[in-house]
Amino acid sequence: LITPDNAEGDFELYSSMSFALAGLMPWHFCNYDDNNLGFPRDCGPDGLVGDQWNSLNRGGQSDYGYYVWLGTPDSPVVAPTFAPTGVGLPLSCVSSEVWIDGFSLNGCTVASILEEVEALLPETCTHEALTDLKYLFNVDSDADARESIQTMCEDGWSQVDATEFQDVDPNFDSAFMTEYIQGDTYINHDTGTFQGTAEGENIAEFREGQAKVTKLGGVDGLKECQLNSIMCCFGRDRQPNDNNGNCADPIENNCVDADPGDNSNLCYAEYDNSIYPGESEGVIHCQGLAWADDRGDFSYQLQHNNFFYVSLYDHMYQRGYVENTVESNEVPMCACMEDMKIKVSRADCTQIDVRLTFNIKYERGSLRASPGNDLHVEFNSCQGTNPSNENDESKNNDLASHIFKLYKEGKISEGTKDAVFDTLVGYDAGPGNNASEEACSRAYEDAIGDQYFTPTDEWLQVYGKGSLEDSANTYLEFFGPDSPYLPREGNFYIRRLCVDCGDIHKEIIYKRLTPLPDGFSIFDYFVGEWASQD
Repeated sequence: LITPDNAEGDFELYSSMSFALAGLMPWHFCNYDDNNLGFPRDCGPDGLVGDQWNSLNRGGQSDYGYYVWLGTPDSPVVAPTFAPTGVGLPLSCVSSEVWIDGFSLNGCTVASILEEVEALLPETCTHEALTDLKYLFNVDSDADARESIQTMCEDGWSQVDATEFQDVDPNFDSAFMTEYIQGDTYINHDTGTFQGTAEGENIAEFREGQAKVTKLGGVDGLKECQLNSIMCCFGRDRQPNDNNGNCADPIENNCVDADPGDNSNLCYAEYDNSIYPGESEGVIHCQGLAWADDRGDFSYQLQHNNFFYVSLYDHMYQRGYVENTVESNEVPMCACMEDMKIKVSRADCTQIDVRLTFNIKYERGSLRASPGNDLHVEFNSCQGTNPSNENDESKNNDLASHIFKLYKEGKISEGTKDAVFDTLVGYDAGPGNNASEEACSRAYEDAIGDQYFTPTDEWLQVYGKGSLEDSANTYLEFFGPDSPYLPREGNFYIRRLCVDCGDIHKEIIYKRLTPLPDGFSIFDYFVGEWASQD
């Protein structure tokens, strides 16, 4: 083998015919003379590579072939007319020196690699960047080349310094974080400020340090989101004195069931089709994040850094927002978009803006991406494009608009965009339109087929007899234990009208002041037996 140390050799080895014609990337190691072992024994691009040889009687590789080229030294061709696969692989237009030295760019995605290679191609080149990369990756199709780029970028990202949620706080192990996103754990259920607590200070320290310079690992349940997005919807404010929500001192009086800042409307719960017309759900606050399909994209690789910021730092530590919106184990506090189990009008959102240099060069028989040591992550309100007006690119801090922007830029599919809009049902009502009752009604009726009642009167009929029986406009489901108008903690009103009663009893208002006992039935209490207890 001819090598830099052995100029007197008889042959060279290459990884492809195109490399051989160009004299690009010759192999540097070969050995020989092992009894009855055939080609190539342990020869390799940079060193010994075992178990690749074939043999007639000692085993080794069992599926192989040998081919001779139909070109001749007297009539050289620009590129081989075929390769062993039967597919032509054109010669790279980029010089071997460029590939050996490599080039640097911010980030590592299919789009950024193609753009850089396209700029390297000389004007005399007869093909475009993707074809050049098919040659370098030794693949046959455009799709395979794009997949090879993503795999290369993923391999590069695997070299970036990594952390886990237990590096945020020792208590935040996998089991804890799984419960946390359900709205459970003591940090969700406790009341009071995070400032000065061990957990709070650890979260703040991680935010200013490792969240910006390491890649954070995921949480079970959030690692394989199918719709490129995570959303949190919070139902309670546990922290006073932060200018967010209405929790205030003294917390024993003003924080027991305080509300977060209202930025959305809960339309209905998907798991049981229960509806929340008007303000019946109380106050909720929803925030989310989204990422591109490309597995090398900053938003994809650092999605869990963004989740940490949205959930633990921005909303829990800074604002005290915790717990889920519906008192049911079926509805999580945070989840992949497809697992939220509720439909809402909208959500705010956060994006990451990142710097990380990658060096792309050919080494050890393939293109490789090597990251630098300059990772820096910033967390900002997301940028978006108005789904109802594509020319309006100023709709920021709105998750639906951000999703639409990713779609318009070709970073997510139309199917993903549409599926997210099935949960953010007010996407076309205009960003910032928190209520979107019309959107809630349309989404519920399209999905379920039943009428979505939006209260326009002061009272909603839940039962009737005789002349007041009106089945078309009576909502018996709101006279039961899960009625949002009859909260279990009390503080609600029930009105009875009686056509033939005496004047004093024609209208009676029942005002409930105390919590309802477990198992207590309002319906039985009023229509069945009016009891002296409870």
